[in-house]
Amino acid sequence: MAQTPPSPLRGGWPRSGRVGSARQRSSLCSFLQVPEDELPRTRVTFEMRQKAKGLRRFATKTEVLLWYELRDLKTDGFKFRRQSPIGPYIADFVCFDPRLVVEIDGDSHETSQGRRHDTNRDAYLNSLGFGVMRVDAPDVLDSAWHVAQRVKGYAERCRTNPTRPLRGHPPLKGEGEIAP
Repeated sequence: MAQTPPSPLRGGWPRSGRVGSARQRSSLCSFLQVPEDELPRTRVTFEMRQKAKGLRRFATKTEVLLWYELRDLKTDGFKFRRQSPIGPYIADFVCFDPRLVVEIDGDSHETSQGRRHDTNRDAYLNSLGFGVMRVDAPDVLDSAWHVAQRVKGYAERCRTNPTRPLRGHPPLKGEGEIAP
């Protein structure tokens, strides 16, 4: 008889997406046939997942228009996700293969507080190795297809760029060492 994975209905998965108790970890590890210390853990909280789900459910008109065009890029090898949590932020669209985040900038991004938030967010995403492409909402309303083609071109350049780090910059030699 084939073994089935733990289900949330039987108490196998906690609400946060993490496998927390020893019993849950051991049952999942035996099912996946991996050692317990190699089981991946997520840092995305349950609240962030719910917030992302709500943002997907109540998307703006520009997000819907661009989503219809970006999901068609799957045939070109770019699989985008929408309203995906990355650390403490939720990205409008993300493609993990070239590590690209696409953000639609509306009116709320034009304030000084919005610009400051965007700067912090971009720095965080860049530290994780993501490239951030910002597009204006009026451009998406005018022609979402043209914006998607610009995104596709940027993603192709990111994918073929050999100098782009995969995950942030490596530490410099000697950094952090204490001199005797």
